[in-house]
Amino acid sequence: MIPDPTRGSLQTTDGLTLSTAFWMPETPPKALALLAHGHAEHLGRYGRVIDALLANGFAVAGQDHRTHGRSDGEPRALVRRFDDLVDDFRLMALRVQAEHSDLPVVLVGHSMGGLLAARYALRYQAELSALVLSGPAFIVVGGTNPLLQIAVRLISLPFPTMPAPSTEGDDLSTDPAIESQFAADPLCHHGKTRMRTVSEIVRSGKDALKRAPTLTIPLLAMNGAIDPIVSPVGTEEFEQRAGSTDKTLRIWPGMKHEIFNDVDGDEVIQFTIDWLNARVPSS
Repeated sequence: MIPDPTRGSLQTTDGLTLSTAFWMPETPPKALALLAHGHAEHLGRYGRVIDALLANGFAVAGQDHRTHGRSDGEPRALVRRFDDLVDDFRLMALRVQAEHSDLPVVLVGHSMGGLLAARYALRYQAELSALVLSGPAFIVVGGTNPLLQIAVRLISLPFPTMPAPSTEGDDLSTDPAIESQFAADPLCHHGKTRMRTVSEIVRSGKDALKRAPTLTIPLLAMNGAIDPIVSPVGTEEFEQRAGSTDKTLRIWPGMKHEIFNDVDGDEVIQFTIDWLNARVPSS
């Protein structure tokens, strides 16, 4: 059970109020973990990950992205410009890092938050000790057709909130309980992904893959092998292109999109913790 965080807020440069959260382990922390959640959800869905990080001496900080969860922004789950999310995340990171300037910093991101984390690391990797990506949205399933990409981009300019065509089904996890929990969560967005959001994710994913060789920090890149939302090909390509000498790729057999929340999610979380512990040893 995730402990109650210390909640706060910050103002974006365009006047939105974002909801922030911070968790401190029971013992003095050995590192600070920044956590970026995915599209249409919120930070509160990462209880299992946060619990594991806290138990291993990591303080944890994050925020609900603009138009998500407890944070401001309308229409809900709309991303007008992807790097607005990166800029917002930077505000939170600077604040919490200033308050814990003695701690090494690691960054963990899932799905859209994985793409955010990758783009953040490409800018600010000098401040980071490690990067963990879970199902990062470099290549969206069904979004690789160049003509379709152009069409989505053109449509999204005058009609940013138009729902994008998508398949319906249990896409998040092989655990039916996860699908039910998401459907019942009032802080999640339950409509289809919006055209502008798709366009911005596709554009930003392509750019991140192009710039991957400039990444030099330790990298753990993971994906579910049967992820119907984000293609494992994009995760593999980013890891292969990354300039990091310390990099690990793990494609989890039989798992869908939310590998932390899959039936064997505890194994994924433990693998992640072991990987981080090897790179951020106890004091």
